[in-house]
Amino acid sequence: MQLHEAVAEAIREVRRDPGQDPVKVVAERLQVSGSIAYKWQEDPAGSGEKIPICRARDLQAISNSPALAEWLLAGSLHQVQPRMGTAHQNGSVQDEGIAMLESAAKWLKYGRRPIAELAHADRQKLRETIKTVQACAGAALAELEVADK
Repeated sequence: MQLHEAVAEAIREVRRDPGQDPVKVVAERLQVSGSIAYKWQEDPAGSGEKIPICRARDLQAISNSPALAEWLLAGSLHQVQPRMGTAHQNGSVQDEGIAMLESAAKWLKYGRRPIAELAHADRQKLRETIKTVQACAGAALAELEVADK
C-alpha cells in the first residue's frame, strides 16, 4: 500500500459524527485547508501532494488507522536509522527514537490488523521489519547491559 492510499483509508476511518465529511473533519482537526487534506489522498506522481510525516502521525492519532500505522512503522524504521548517529549530541533525536519504539510496541500489541487479513507481500514485509527490529533491539539491550555494569 502506498502512503496516499493509507492516508485515504485513515481519513475514511477518522472518528466523526454521522453525516460529517471526513476530509473536512481532518482538515479542521489538523488545522490545514480542506484542499490539502484532499490532495494527501491522491498520488503525488499525479495531482496529489505528499503528506508530511508529522501530519501523518497527527492523522494516525485521530484515526487509529491500521493501514497508516503500518506505513508509519515501516517508514520510521528506515528514516530514523541514519539520524540515530547524532543521538548522543542531540537528546531530541534519542527521545524521538524512544517514542517511535514505544509507538511500534503499542501498534504491535493493540493497533494492527489481524495477520491473516494481510496480503502475503505485506506479511513478508512485516516479518522482515520485525526481524530487523528484533535484531537491533537485541544489540541495543546488550549495549545497555554493558553500560549498566
